[in-house]
Amino acid sequence: MVQLGHKIKRTASAKSLGSVPTAEDEDPARHFLLSTARKSLQSAFEGSSSDDDTSDSSESVQCDDQADALSAFGLCKKDLVRGENMLRWDDLSCRPFAYVLSCITEQLTAGDVFELGGELEPLHAFVRRLPCFVHSPSC
Repeated sequence: MVQLGHKIKRTASAKSLGSVPTAEDEDPARHFLLSTARKSLQSAFEGSSSDDDTSDSSESVQCDDQADALSAFGLCKKDLVRGENMLRWDDLSCRPFAYVLSCITEQLTAGDVFELGGELEPLHAFVRRLPCFVHSPSC
């Protein structure tokens, strides 16, 4: 025992320091629960501190909306590839054109476009066969 002052006493005993229990003294189930809780708490604090989480969630929502719109019109990704002969908007068929319209604004959903013009595909095909001066002044 070492005396440092008139009121402070120090000893070399480990028990007086409140030592951390060793692995053999601690219950394995309790050790597992505490370590798991510590890790999940640490990951929760690390995840909430970054500002990138909000942008990731909005991007995933946007991807989900696009996937829903594609499935509503019965399209797949290869249907959205523009061919060499597609130079104007009226070169598109109705379904890809409706998909593009539904992606322009949030107020016009894919379901709305489908309800408005799903049955107009034959009319669009008819208009495409008309002479150029009838349906497009830019020809």
